[in-house]
Amino acid sequence: AMQAQEELFRLICVLPSKAETLESRLMALRALTRCAFVNHECMDNFAIDGVACLQYVMCVNNALNMGHPSDGAQKVAQRRRFIQDITESLASNPDLASLVEHFSRMILCESVSVSRTACNSTFDQLDMLGMLGDLQNSFDDIVETFDRSDTKVDNVAAELLNKTTGMLHVTLCSVFRHGRPAHQYDTHDEEEMKEKSNGGFKDAEVKGVVDGLIRMLDQLHGLLYLAQENIDPYDPMSKLAEMLSSDIRVLFYLTALLREISAKPTRSPFLRVTRSKPFFEVLDACIKLALKRLQRETKGPPPKDLFSNKVRGGPGETPLAKHMEDFDLALIFEHVIVCLRHTMTQAMYVAPEVSTKILPWAWISQERLPMHRDAMSWLPLIVQRYSNTPAIRVECLRYFTAAASFECAPKARPEDALIPSEVEEEVVRVAPSAPSSPTATTAAAVPAAALPPPVATLPVATVSATAVIAVPQVTTSLAPRSEDPGDVPVLEATIVAAPTPTAKAMSSTAEGFDMSAPLQPPSPIAES
Repeated sequence: AMQAQEELFRLICVLPSKAETLESRLMALRALTRCAFVNHECMDNFAIDGVACLQYVMCVNNALNMGHPSDGAQKVAQRRRFIQDITESLASNPDLASLVEHFSRMILCESVSVSRTACNSTFDQLDMLGMLGDLQNSFDDIVETFDRSDTKVDNVAAELLNKTTGMLHVTLCSVFRHGRPAHQYDTHDEEEMKEKSNGGFKDAEVKGVVDGLIRMLDQLHGLLYLAQENIDPYDPMSKLAEMLSSDIRVLFYLTALLREISAKPTRSPFLRVTRSKPFFEVLDACIKLALKRLQRETKGPPPKDLFSNKVRGGPGETPLAKHMEDFDLALIFEHVIVCLRHTMTQAMYVAPEVSTKILPWAWISQERLPMHRDAMSWLPLIVQRYSNTPAIRVECLRYFTAAASFECAPKARPEDALIPSEVEEEVVRVAPSAPSSPTATTAAAVPAAALPPPVATLPVATVSATAVIAVPQVTTSLAPRSEDPGDVPVLEATIVAAPTPTAKAMSSTAEGFDMSAPLQPPSPIAES
């Protein structure tokens, strides 16, 4: 493999897309896979010299787009003929097609894992909706095979596992490692700084990426039955979904995707993903799945992962077994805690007119979310079990600090009112505000049945907020208004801001608040 990589690498990169027969393409893909795993550095050259081969492996995995209109009608037509020829070639020989797809997936995942150049080349031609459609079709096709007596559940679930983890892996690497390293942007160039704040994306690319991520989270939530509702134990689709969602590899990649989205600054366009219902639904489901797996690891029966047994020889042997130790449950909880902290900190900057609505990302809704209310029951167990993992202790402390200073939220930025948000189905009525006084009152009326029982404060809000961050002291009380004349009870949120000499300073520094940065001591913030 080393000799082939040094002397014949260019030829190997050309053969998959230029060979006449599918057998020749399969042999070339097998050799290229071996070179990729033996010498990772060759993947940089693969993204430059083997562009045609990269397009071929992406097309096999339904990840190649149809081209951009800016490329010209001729190039778009060539791309469509290229995709059609490959599709027909795979359909004419289904026995070899599965091996071609397997090797192509390995090459694509390996290239985006080790090479930033490959990430950029892959992103420029990536079709996230195409991968989603292919996964949906695979679910539908495999469910039909359950009627046959010779079908083994583990074998058909393996193909879905490979496609699900492969799609999440390629999305993670190509989207969030896209662009240049942070230190290579010119801080004096306004355009480059804007591109850096967008995560390496240009303005024309941002909307498509954000929409694709929201669509991906929404569809995965439905395919994997993450809501755990209306599950029929005799339904083959439900059985497949349960096997996949309980696998630690799927759970790891899902939480890693949520964490990468949460790690973006509050001014990033990815904030629109955080302020969407699919994000909160997938996060809540991942927390429940992680806790369920923790319970099975501690009290049994032990969780079962597909093809993870270290069997020597025979069809049960798999190269994935030696990588199972890399998927640690502590990493999954670390991802989850980071996402919990981000959901709380981003709510501090929701526009005031949005905060009066019962939306999961609004400031007024945070203490009603079960994920925050239940966190205090399992976070101490996580800290105790993974006490030797420094990242768990650090992220838990950051989450506690955010919860303790939650009542002292900075003033929402005016430009956040322009951020599009989803329309809430419930009818919201804003009560008339009281006359101007030191006490500002905002009331929002919703049906009592639509709201969980009001909670006075977050479980850790008894900690002094001013000891952590120097912001104006705020007291919030949530209680039904007994004097309301209507039949529907009104939930009243009263915010009393005590006068403080640093109020003006805090109103200016609130705009620069970045959740991804560590919390600063009180004195620098007060002085700024």
